[in-house]
Amino acid sequence: MALSRRGLDSLAYINCEEIIARSGVPLYARMMHDENGRTCVLPYGPYGMDSNHMILSVQRDTLSKCLLDECSSSGKQVNFNVDFIIGFDGSYSSVRTALMKTERINFTQEYLELYYMEIDIPPRDGQFAMPENYLHIWPRHKFVIIASPNQDKSFNATLILPMSIFNSLSKSEEISQFFQQYFPDFLSFVGSDDIIKTFLSSKPHSLITIKCSTYVSSTGDMLLMGDAAHSMAPFYAQGMNAAFEDCLVLFETLKQTNFDIQKAFIAYK
Repeated sequence: MALSRRGLDSLAYINCEEIIARSGVPLYARMMHDENGRTCVLPYGPYGMDSNHMILSVQRDTLSKCLLDECSSSGKQVNFNVDFIIGFDGSYSSVRTALMKTERINFTQEYLELYYMEIDIPPRDGQFAMPENYLHIWPRHKFVIIASPNQDKSFNATLILPMSIFNSLSKSEEISQFFQQYFPDFLSFVGSDDIIKTFLSSKPHSLITIKCSTYVSSTGDMLLMGDAAHSMAPFYAQGMNAAFEDCLVLFETLKQTNFDIQKAFIAYK
């Protein structure tokens, strides 16, 4: 997962930024891979490689553990009588479904023609198989692979394809030939056997975008955030960062309203 400055700034409010930073790998540029295995570097900063312009590659379970540890750090069990609800429950939000039954919300949901599948790139001789401080991208017009490093020297790669191509790759020879043609260097990093095993044992996942005309109930007691409010395609690497920024904006709004939750919810929208 890719954390940008907008996400890290939000985590700083709960004192998690440094912990997460130590658990991730900084990426200072994109490394583009062509069909012949040649690479070129595209820095994130406007003036070349710069430690001030970076994103942080962090594993989902590491991030989740940090946030859960922070929630339970006091050791106290707290029970609530619910007066307000925040729906932070993803693209298929139950809170949003309930809210739409009582509010006039214009809502759009769109499935992309593209699907994704995750493929792991293992360490090579105990080291990273590729240079580690880069987001590696294999752009191929109608499809792409994106890979980010982990601290255990592996990479998490995501293959994004139209479903028609996934359906055409049902046999070992077809899978191997596809990667030999379009991603020869990626094939060498993972190995033909492991890619075939992943393809034949996994199902591709759908991609969805969500838009809502409002994120809050008219009574100010129900609020949507994150993917429940504005799910987006992963290509911009901003879904998680936008969700964390939602938290930051809500917190700032709460301070401005002296923590009057109803006023803050209404102002948030």
